[in-house]
Amino acid sequence: MFFAGYGVRFTVLYPNDRKTPEQELTDDRIAILTSFPGRLYGMSSHKQKEIAACIEEVLHTS
Repeated sequence: MFFAGYGVRFTVLYPNDRKTPEQELTDDRIAILTSFPGRLYGMSSHKQKEIAACIEEVLHTS
């Protein structure tokens, strides 16, 4: 009830969205592979989104 004292309310958007360990690992890989190059090379967010889409496509098709 800590947050209620500050007027904060949480909304769970996908309460029944259960992921397998493999799906969670894939999501984690995508997050790592897209954020690291952006920080390393200072890419724009547009370029990062393109790379993220390519990585996601490759990981989900293999």
